[in-house]
Amino acid sequence: MLLYLTQSLAKVYPTFTLFNYLTLRAILAALTALVISFVVGPWMIRTLATRQIGQRVRDDGPKSHLPKAGTPTMGGALILVAIGASTLLWGDLSNRLVWIVLAVTLLHERVHRIQQVGMVLCGTAVALVAVSGRG
Repeated sequence: MLLYLTQSLAKVYPTFTLFNYLTLRAILAALTALVISFVVGPWMIRTLATRQIGQRVRDDGPKSHLPKAGTPTMGGALILVAIGASTLLWGDLSNRLVWIVLAVTLLHERVHRIQQVGMVLCGTAVALVAVSGRG
């Protein structure tokens, strides 16, 4: 979206043609994702903690993992929000490859979310097998 804005501004102010370079937009997208994760991250962690969506630790595992019990899971959702928003802001939305990569990322997140929900509900490390009923 910002690419189209800068292309329109480049007709009036030639300095904005700088935003046509993919490397500059990639750097700005990475910085935007970082800022989004810093802003949204604390809120998301608090929300997951209040909903008690936490990691369960198996009793037969290493004793050093026991302090991790209750740690909020689904941190990948924060990464997905940051990547998705910065891609929509800085990406070339007329390029179908951008949409394909974004769709594959979302589909991968769906599978991961199913696994995470299964881990929280079933309390097992092999939650995807437990949810599918093949265990």
